[in-house]
Amino acid sequence: MKKRLTSICFALATMAFTTVYSQTEKLVDDFEKPGIWSWWKSAAYKVEQVEGALKVTITNAGDPKVDNGYNTFGRDHAAETIDFTKLNTVKVRLKLEGPTSTKLRLDLKDVDDRITNANSIIKTIEPGTEWQDVYFVFSADKFKQSWPSTDKVDPEEIKEFLFFVNPGNHSKPFSGVILIDEFKLLTADKVPADKK
Repeated sequence: MKKRLTSICFALATMAFTTVYSQTEKLVDDFEKPGIWSWWKSAAYKVEQVEGALKVTITNAGDPKVDNGYNTFGRDHAAETIDFTKLNTVKVRLKLEGPTSTKLRLDLKDVDDRITNANSIIKTIEPGTEWQDVYFVFSADKFKQSWPSTDKVDPEEIKEFLFFVNPGNHSKPFSGVILIDEFKLLTADKVPADKK
């Protein structure tokens, strides 16, 4: 009887831990399973799965002759929309291979195709051989659209992630490679102080 009670207590503790853990982070992709069917790209990018990572080969991102210089690649999550009022931070573990640093922008699209482009989050990423963690915190003021019309974006019904490399830098298009090892959602309190 004592052994059975111990087993039940352990099972309940495990369930409680799993529930708490799932409320503070959610893995979107770690590229360990074969297939990247949910990822798409525009003409400036080539995406492929290599050795447990997403390899994004970038050619002249920012060139105004390609998508007006706002080339994008992204992940469709329409099968299970995401509530960004609960997990509002995107963590991307990546490496940049290229001659210089570049900008990486992330926008979100809701179920009505409205995009968080009024107040986009843009991070500078540096080239190097080590993995770096980049955080995009979507506070309440980020859920606004300015183009093609002014509108509100629904934070409870997000269906797509849109990444832009070197967005709108028409004078200096960027070419290089980004490797993404992990892509997950967190609560904002998980962001290290030096990464905010």
